Amino acid sequence: HGGKLAATGRSVLHAASSYRDVYLPCAAPASYGDEGGGLMRALALHTLQHVLVVTRQRLRAAQKGTSPADQGFTRPTVLVLLPFRSHALAFVKALLELLPDAIEQVENKARFLSDFAQREGEPPIPRAKPEDYRSMFEGNTDDCFRCGLRLSRKSAKLYAAFYKADLVVASPLGLRLGVGGAGEARADSDWLSSIEVLLLLHADVFLMQNWAHVARVLSLLNATPSETRDTDFSRVRPYALDGLSGRLRQTLLLAAHEAPELRALAMRSCRNASGRVAALPEHGVGCP
Repeated sequence: HGGKLAATGRSVLHAASSYRDVYLPCAAPASYGDEGGGLMRALALHTLQHVLVVTRQRLRAAQKGTSPADQGFTRPTVLVLLPFRSHALAFVKALLELLPDAIEQVENKARFLSDFAQREGEPPIPRAKPEDYRSMFEGNTDDCFRCGLRLSRKSAKLYAAFYKADLVVASPLGLRLGVGGAGEARADSDWLSSIEVLLLLHADVFLMQNWAHVARVLSLLNATPSETRDTDFSRVRPYALDGLSGRLRQTLLLAAHEAPELRALAMRSCRNASGRVAALPEHGVGCP
């Protein structure tokens, strides 16, 4: 798959494959498409590879009847935050196209495509609008959604329950409503305790929505669960038991431009022990 990627996508994939944090505050909206830079396909490939490795480890241990300490408290390991349904559609489409041939069925695919496609009667974007505007706002711009994806040996399932999902795609608002607020009786965020890869794409748009939702979600990541649920503690990694999962989480933060909130997030919330890769834009030039 790497040979099909544009240079920008290959560079980001190379950096992501090191499992260091990646801060890219010069990812223009057009660069996510295959013709503009291939970022979406590169990031989908990275997350799919991670989920497949985790899934194969789990299945191999079940076959052998062993109990290695290779898991977190809950099943989901990847969280992808996106501002609009159109972006989620592009990400999931790219990921599904990269699924191995052994996965023959994708449950609820038609439902997902219908829910995230452009709404009927939506007027087209005027051609007079700039290219970056059209790249950003083309398609379904609803900003409240969440969807889990579960992979097994021969099938994938969209709209999987969070605790049974491997990967969750959501908007900050959709996720905030899903986990509830602090002190609420229905608040449930334990499934965020074992996130190993976090993607924040088009993060500059989050600033135009409600940054408090992003801050709330980030505060819940890799926290110790409030309930044991079905956790097999003999298989939980020692660093997770010690409350250090956040130091091993990879965060990929991509935005069209810099902002104080984004830089603060990159400097304070991205605490990966493996380090950080940052591509800072040069004035009037863009990313090197």
